[in-house]
Amino acid sequence: MTNFRTLRGIDLAYMGELGRLADHMRDALRQAEATGDHYYLVNARLGMTNLAWLGADRPDEARRQASLALAGPFPSSFSWQVYQGELANAHIDLYTGDAPSAHARATRAWRRLRAQQLLRFQTPRLEMAELRARSALALSAHPDCPPSRRERLLRRAARDARRLVAEEVAWPRPFADAIGAAIAGRRGDDQAAVAGLERAARGWDDVGMALHAACARWHVASAGGASATCATLGEWMRERGARNAAAMAGMLVASPWTS
Repeated sequence: MTNFRTLRGIDLAYMGELGRLADHMRDALRQAEATGDHYYLVNARLGMTNLAWLGADRPDEARRQASLALAGPFPSSFSWQVYQGELANAHIDLYTGDAPSAHARATRAWRRLRAQQLLRFQTPRLEMAELRARSALALSAHPDCPPSRRERLLRRAARDARRLVAEEVAWPRPFADAIGAAIAGRRGDDQAAVAGLERAARGWDDVGMALHAACARWHVASAGGASATCATLGEWMRERGARNAAAMAGMLVASPWTS
């Protein structure tokens, strides 16, 4: 039952059903507390299921929940806690606009997980490569990022995108398309950026990741001044539990355009 609840939460997070995820988490955490299920109490507060609190636009609570999980009872040095904890905390950093912290976490986690052999497994390898690329793109847009470092970050993101495409599964490819779109936009190719985001959105539609698709379309509409489309997408996101559409879009999908 614990594994079922865990996987159900991850499914809802990737599907972008954050309102349903919040309901699921509230009930499942209450049951886990009643039965002393420490395994679930740790894992449910980390990784993708931590989006339950970001969807509610409560980043401070998301951080508190992650901190509770990492405080024990399992050592924070365990590879799974490193993986899930850094994934959750980097998402919170990106949601709140702290790109330097997000990139530092993703880079540090990659090194630790590689040393601990967890990156031999496909899902952690893909999730962490995508996170590293997304955080590099966020940092490259930071106003204090010098041009020389910006280009290195873009090259790093491009290598991670190639890593995603090289895997023999389809679901990471929209992520690679979105990374490529952001790189193109940062280098001034708006046409390629729009085409890449639209391709990513279609790919996410195909694998049932509607919130990611909406975020990609949000960036295209926002850059094009399509305020009515942004309003429609924002309402769609709120109906699915993402109260702050702009923050959610900026976290889940790197924008090709800097403000």
